[in-house]
Amino acid sequence: MTREDHFLNRVKQIIEEDIDDPELNVNGLADKVHLSATQLYRKIKALTGQTSVDFIKDYRLERASKMLRTEPYSVKEICYMTGFKSPSYFVKCFKKKYGVTPKEYAS
Repeated sequence: MTREDHFLNRVKQIIEEDIDDPELNVNGLADKVHLSATQLYRKIKALTGQTSVDFIKDYRLERASKMLRTEPYSVKEICYMTGFKSPSYFVKCFKKKYGVTPKEYAS
């Protein structure tokens, strides 16, 4: 495993630990990986092509998609369990990424 893989795995682990916290943001994530927000942005952008904000949001959406397929929770519950503050924003982001609404995806 390369240093880059180890770094991304660590970032994902931190997001997973706090996934239900809507206050988890780039600054909080940067603190936990002992980088400045700018350094974190540059490193994630170089490794994934995504901004730090998009990386966190995509991770949350991927986790939500797995939960929709395997867990007995409602879309609204999964929205909050994956750290989204607003169900409407969650649906909008989910539809943009997957092309269907969370409800359609689950069925």
